[in-house]
Amino acid sequence: MATPVWTTTAGKLATIEEQVAYSLQLDATNATTYSVIAGSLPSGMKVTSTGLLTGTPAEVAKRTLYTFVVRATAGTSITD
Repeated sequence: MATPVWTTTAGKLATIEEQVAYSLQLDATNATTYSVIAGSLPSGMKVTSTGLLTGTPAEVAKRTLYTFVVRATAGTSITD
């Protein structure tokens, strides 16, 4: 299989409001699965195997920046 190529731009994905449902489809061409391999998402959020960043983030005491790495996989080819 061809190596996945990200079409979702790296960097700041969004500012997400606390306790408000949110979803964003991450996309890499040729990718068959997605997974978080480093860092952490806000409590209440997840990335599904189909690349959907979804959930309702929990309330935080102060403005917080979350940094994470998502891996797109196509067979044995990967792109982070």
